[in-house]
Amino acid sequence: MLSAPVPPFHLSGANTALLLIDAQHFTTTRTRGLGWAASERGINREFDEYYLQVDAALKNMARLLAACRAHDVRIIYTVLNGTKADGSDLSWQMRVSELPIPNGDPRAEIRSEVMPQSGELILPRVTYSPFAGTELQRLLQAAGVDTLLVAGMLANYSVGMTAREAADRDFGVVVVGDASASETFEWHQQLLNGIVGGLIRHRSTSEVIEMLEGTRT
Repeated sequence: MLSAPVPPFHLSGANTALLLIDAQHFTTTRTRGLGWAASERGINREFDEYYLQVDAALKNMARLLAACRAHDVRIIYTVLNGTKADGSDLSWQMRVSELPIPNGDPRAEIRSEVMPQSGELILPRVTYSPFAGTELQRLLQAAGVDTLLVAGMLANYSVGMTAREAADRDFGVVVVGDASASETFEWHQQLLNGIVGGLIRHRSTSEVIEMLEGTRT
């Protein structure tokens, strides 16, 4: 309430990239990864709200991808995926949490509904932030990108962290809330309420499509 309004963003293929975070079986398929671990511990019902959001988010991700491709927006997938069998490339935080997924593990695969097309970058990471220890910022700046669309899993961790770090690195950020999923409905709403400000705004998939079409900012 004390901050100046978020400046308007004009999305185009020349200045915009979509960053799709962790659309993997590990984070989206209830019988694998997080869902399997919850079932093993007898707490799978605790994830009911999460997987309801995931189902909706995957549909909206597919719409978002189609719109971005139609407008020549760069698409970058970032995935939790370690590259060394002994885990020596993992951040300490990831080692403590026993993430990310080892290289070659089928749980690391991106869901078929939102699979990358030829030429779209898949950026493995071993930290929560896709900017830490990767070439992401350099790649974006070299391409002339100044605005990021951010969506994915788990929104209350990786999407929120990515949005804030991107803004600190001088990128305009649009968090696509209905193409993302948090652990509970309440946490997701808290994220969307609290993330807006500075260089970060929240939009739905339909609103982002309107922005790409030039009918809103």
